[in-house]
Amino acid sequence: MDSFIIIKNGIVLTLDKQNRAGVYTIVIKNKKIVEIDFENRFEIGKFIERYPQTKLIDAQNKIIVPGFINSNCYSTFSFNKLFFRKCTFETLKENPALQLVDKYLYLVENVKKRKDIFKVNYLKAILAGEVNVIESSGDISFEHLDDVLSGSAITTNIVDYENNKSTNPPLDAKIFSGVRGDEQVNMYLVNNLKNLTNSADVKLFLEVYQNEKDLTEIKDLFRKSLIYVLKDYNLLTHSTILANPIYLSKNEFDVLNSTSTNVVLSPSDIVNFYPRNFDFRNFIYSDLNVSIGTGFTGKNVLSEVKLVATLCSKNIRNYESLLKMITINGAYAQGISSLTGTVEKNKFANLLFFDLNRFDTFASFPEIDSEKVSEYIIENLTNENISDVIVNGSFEIKDYQIELKLDFNPLKTISEISAELYKAGNYLEYAEKQKFSRKQEYVNDEIFDNAYVSGGLEETQRELLVEFGEEFRIVKKEQDDFSQPIDNSFLPGSVNSLSYIDSYDRDFNFLTEEDTKEIHPLVKEGVKFSAKKLSFEEGEESSSEVKEKQKEAGHPKKEEPAPEPKKEVQFKKVKLRFGFGED
Repeated sequence: MDSFIIIKNGIVLTLDKQNRAGVYTIVIKNKKIVEIDFENRFEIGKFIERYPQTKLIDAQNKIIVPGFINSNCYSTFSFNKLFFRKCTFETLKENPALQLVDKYLYLVENVKKRKDIFKVNYLKAILAGEVNVIESSGDISFEHLDDVLSGSAITTNIVDYENNKSTNPPLDAKIFSGVRGDEQVNMYLVNNLKNLTNSADVKLFLEVYQNEKDLTEIKDLFRKSLIYVLKDYNLLTHSTILANPIYLSKNEFDVLNSTSTNVVLSPSDIVNFYPRNFDFRNFIYSDLNVSIGTGFTGKNVLSEVKLVATLCSKNIRNYESLLKMITINGAYAQGISSLTGTVEKNKFANLLFFDLNRFDTFASFPEIDSEKVSEYIIENLTNENISDVIVNGSFEIKDYQIELKLDFNPLKTISEISAELYKAGNYLEYAEKQKFSRKQEYVNDEIFDNAYVSGGLEETQRELLVEFGEEFRIVKKEQDDFSQPIDNSFLPGSVNSLSYIDSYDRDFNFLTEEDTKEIHPLVKEGVKFSAKKLSFEEGEESSSEVKEKQKEAGHPKKEEPAPEPKKEVQFKKVKLRFGFGED
């Protein structure tokens, strides 16, 4: 029997070719949109009389947009982003901690842990309105995905770096033949890619323009740049995605334009891993089909788009084009633009609702215009405003409630596995090596603040508390909730030892050599540094305290003795604790 859903009174941002936006009625039949009433001619009452089982959804004070597409997602390391600190694109694949974690998860006895990581990460993706992801971790197959959120209709595409993991993808999923930057790019690899593209409808996912050293070696081998090599072998087409190509020349950029090659950018990764400033505007306002992914360090694609908007000059950015980078552009890159990416008739009903009811007034809401609504979403809303998510015609999030039947406890899962991964990655040794590599003997209490990379286990728990809430329901949190202390009492006993660390970013900041050249001004006041706080020397009082006591006792002010020779400041050394045992 056919099932119908009617959505009325919502502000619909279609992101279609006509750039339409307005209060439209949407009719969903089974999985697809069968009608959009742009002219208010649809008679809801008569339709319900004919189909009495129809579900009527009143979306008043909500903005309805196409479901988001995450075009580059690394789920494997989503539980332990701390290991990415101080990484660059050149050193990323050589990071010993990440290699140890990867090796640990590949053990046969840890297959379930690996699946659980994907389960939690895809649940977080759905909560953030992402209905389609390209999974580029390279360590999971479609066979493994059978029981990962089996009740969800989220589409997961896999980048296969070995070309032998899976031969039977679901009908709505794609396999991308992948090439990593750390692979040896030679004539054999290029010929193999050519054979693949000749034998089947194969799509390519290339992570090869992120390391300047590798590109130089390739140019020495082929006597031309890699872009021209790929062009000569007809490997730059509309079926190719180039991930984070940060070292493109002007001529190479033009080649990508002429061949309709797709580009996916992971803004947080570029900000964190690229040693120089990157001008996103070269891609954002080009003719290239550019999509957005979270990569290693991004949280969700909406926050990635907001980051790009912040980094681009306000007077030239186009908000509608930015939203298309996480909707229709990702669909174009996968070759599924006729099925999803916009709110249009005959496309799959992949929709998300932004709730405006939490705002006291709508005075700031602009006229209902596609560009103005897009700007309002990017500048004012976050994934916390997402109240409903429809994937292929079914509500997976409804009124902030998770409709999916979960066979796991998200908070418990992430707490237990995070602790194991930090141990597997030798976090203690990792932090100590950072200390010795800087050749420092002193520690102070200054905060290392990175606005784009999450902290360790504590930060991940904070995110999940906001997203899942009690009994794993979404809780509408106000902005200042993030400043409230996090209760770690829910953690298993093996993880409780981590709770006394305030922040991984704060507690493991070491002075650079430049920092030690300048004496802190508080040293002159008789203050000594501790690893945790500033304190006065034991048995001494500050000059302000002495004056206050003299005033209270009615004693006249005494002449101050001649200053004694300056004593060398003693830095108090403490042993850093990392929350794990000595083993």
